[in-house]
Amino acid sequence: MRKSIQFKFLTFSLLTFLFACNTDINTQAAEQNSNLVLTDSLSFKTGMTIRRRYAGLFLETKTKAELFYCFNTTTTRKLKFFDINTELIEEIQLDSVLINCKAIDGINIISLDTIVVLSQYTNKLFFLNRKGNIIKQLNLDDIIQKNSDDYYEFSSSINGPFVLNDSTFVLHATHVKSTSVDNSHLTHFELLEKVCKNYWKKPNLVTLNHVFDKKPSFIFKYNIYPHIFRKTDSTAFLGELFWYNFNKNNIISWSTHSNKILLLNSRANVLSINTIESNKSKIGDPYFRITKENHSRFNDILNDHEKTSSVISNVLYDSERKIYYIKVLNEVTLKWFNENNYRPWSLLVYDEEFNKLDEIPFEDKKYSGMMKISNRGLMIEVKNEFTDYKNQAVNFEIYNYEK
Repeated sequence: MRKSIQFKFLTFSLLTFLFACNTDINTQAAEQNSNLVLTDSLSFKTGMTIRRRYAGLFLETKTKAELFYCFNTTTTRKLKFFDINTELIEEIQLDSVLINCKAIDGINIISLDTIVVLSQYTNKLFFLNRKGNIIKQLNLDDIIQKNSDDYYEFSSSINGPFVLNDSTFVLHATHVKSTSVDNSHLTHFELLEKVCKNYWKKPNLVTLNHVFDKKPSFIFKYNIYPHIFRKTDSTAFLGELFWYNFNKNNIISWSTHSNKILLLNSRANVLSINTIESNKSKIGDPYFRITKENHSRFNDILNDHEKTSSVISNVLYDSERKIYYIKVLNEVTLKWFNENNYRPWSLLVYDEEFNKLDEIPFEDKKYSGMMKISNRGLMIEVKNEFTDYKNQAVNFEIYNYEK
C-alpha cells in the first residue's frame, strides 16, 4: 500500500519544482497600475535556505508585536525569529523534536512559548517551548481514527498555516488504506483507479478543536470535490496537495482543478462558493482520466499538467484593507515552458464579497513563490542568487492595493 502514498504525494515534488521555477513578478507592470503600490522592502538575514511552508508571521502574545519566523529542516535545524525591522531576536535549536518525529511537515507559532510542529507521516503534533523542549504531544491516530477501518495521513497546507486560532487546527487528510482490505494483489492500473475513487468519496479535511483540553474534539467530514464539479467522475485523477488558508476565523479552500474558492467556517460547513475569473487564462487544470492506455505514462501526464495549466496557487486575505490577493498561474504551452523555464502569473484583487477589483500581470523572473500578509501589506519574496550560504537572506518587497 506504500505505492498509493507515493502516488498521492507525487504532486508535492512536481509542485516544488514548479514554484522553484515560478520566479516571476513584473515590477514595471505593477508600477504602471496606480492601485498597486510598492511601499517598502525587507531583508531577513536567515543564514539558511527557506521554503514558504516553513515561514510566516504571527503576533507575539505579550507585546502584540508582529514577528517573522522561518525554519530549515535539513542544514541548521534552527527556528529563527525576527522583528518586523528584520532584527534577529531569538533562535531555537529543534533537535529534540527532530529526533522524535524524524521529519517535519509543518510548523506554526502560537507564541514564543507555544510552538506547534506537525510530524511528517506519523500523525503526531508536538508542542515546544522557547528552549526547544517538547512540553506536550498529541497522537492524531488516537483522537481521530482509533476505531476506524480507514487510515489517513495528515498534513499541513502547502502554504504553511494550519492553526486557525489558538485552539483550532485544520489539517489535510489523505486516505491511505482501509485496514481490513488487502491491496497487494492489485496491478498498477487497479491501484491508481482505486486511489481516484477515494478522492471522490473520502473526507479530505479535518478540524481539530479544543486542542489544549484533555479530550480534543474533531470534525472530519469535508470533501471539496462535490462542491466544484457538477458531475462525479470516479475515474478522474485529482492528485494534488490540499490548498487552504484562513480568513479571520474561516477557512479558505480551493482546488487546482477549478476556478472556485470556497469559504468554510471552523466546523467545515460551506458558507459560500465564489467563482474567480482571469483575463489571461481559463482557470482550472482539466483533470485526466486514468485508463489502461495512459496509466503507464501517468507521471509524464501529471508533470505536463503542472507545467502548463492555469491554476489558483495562493489566496491571501488582507484584514486591514478587507481584500483578497489571489495568485493565478497563467496558462502556457509545454513548448513555451521548456524554452523559458518559468511561469508568468497574475495577481487578482477581490473585495470581501468576491467582486473583482483588479488584475495585475507579472511576467518577469524577479520574484519567487513565497507570499505573506503582514500588517504592512502584501510581502512578495524577491529571487536572490547566493554563493555564500552562511550570509543568505530572504528578501521581500511590500505592495499595497489602494482602492
